[in-house]
Amino acid sequence: FLTKPSDEGTLTDMGSFVAQLGVDLMLGRLVGLGSMFGCLPEAVALAAVLNCQRSPFRIASPLVHDDPDVYNNVVADTMCARNRLDQGLYSEPLMLVHLLVAY
Repeated sequence: FLTKPSDEGTLTDMGSFVAQLGVDLMLGRLVGLGSMFGCLPEAVALAAVLNCQRSPFRIASPLVHDDPDVYNNVVADTMCARNRLDQGLYSEPLMLVHLLVAY
């Protein structure tokens, strides 16, 4: 148990690996575990997708799209693309990995 904060301590092998990556701790741990379990390319792709701040898809907004038909077409195109890339997994991060692979 920790009784008081201090800088004393040792890093585990995983901690040393993540520290060398220079990325967010959770994303680095994801990459490290992917390496340990033999699925490094998938883990790197998932970490890259989870690090994205914005959606790669068009965002429909009634403030931008004045015509209701244009607005509805943007929404429909986006939903169709998301459903096609999702492949029945119902997972936003995995859908974005499929998008990355397709790109």
